[in-house]
Amino acid sequence: MRTYYARMMDAATGGEGSYRFEGPEDLMKRTADEVVTVFFEAIGPKILESMVDWEVNGALKNRDRGIVTAMGALIPDRNEPDMPFLLMISDRA
Repeated sequence: MRTYYARMMDAATGGEGSYRFEGPEDLMKRTADEVVTVFFEAIGPKILESMVDWEVNGALKNRDRGIVTAMGALIPDRNEPDMPFLLMISDRA
């Protein structure tokens, strides 16, 4: 396992969070969607406490810089609007 770093920004409030998580050694060689899925599987319980689900509307990988950028939404379990986010994942802090 290897340590990866993520920063998630809440588009609605401007809030942000920084996360460290463990993933497979070859994570950054996988598709952008797979990288995001590993992030949510590792961090999900921490940030999805009051959420039912999450969705990705777009994910891009910059192979030269080793960064995955994703845009999507956290879906609350209450009858509230989705919470849009921007997520960046890298193998460097």
